Amino acid sequence: MADSIRQQIIDEVIDQLETITIENGYKTDAGKSIYEWRKFPVNKNETPCLIVADPECEITEEEGSIHDHRLTIEIGIIESGADTSGSLRELIADVCKAIGIGARENWNDLAYDTEPGGDSTDIEHRDRIYGDTSFKIIICYRTPAWDPYETSNA
Repeated sequence: MADSIRQQIIDEVIDQLETITIENGYKTDAGKSIYEWRKFPVNKNETPCLIVADPECEITEEEGSIHDHRLTIEIGIIESGADTSGSLRELIADVCKAIGIGARENWNDLAYDTEPGGDSTDIEHRDRIYGDTSFKIIICYRTPAWDPYETSNA
């Protein structure tokens, strides 16, 4: 059996983020270090990195036989170094650009819309300068009622 539509969308998001390399015309190589649902600390030598999570999905019923899903995806952007704030801004721009490309293609036609969810950044000065941005998007897709394995985006 194929993966659920939710898993396929997460795979598409990660595949798109992996294109973030200088070689592909981005400002950073963040696409070379991506984790899914990583909860343990990131070491300085692992930055910059991206952490993808899908913590919430609102589901409503439409027309009795369709479920409309609003999948929240959070992309953690982690950086550490002397120019952490400037680097984070470049990373945010790269993530935004990559997400825009995936959104225009509706995540390989698995979804019907992608909404911006905004971002928030926190910078700490511990033994090093450490920055963390949470970049959120909401991907909207439809499935037949109670069937998470088929799309119904028409």
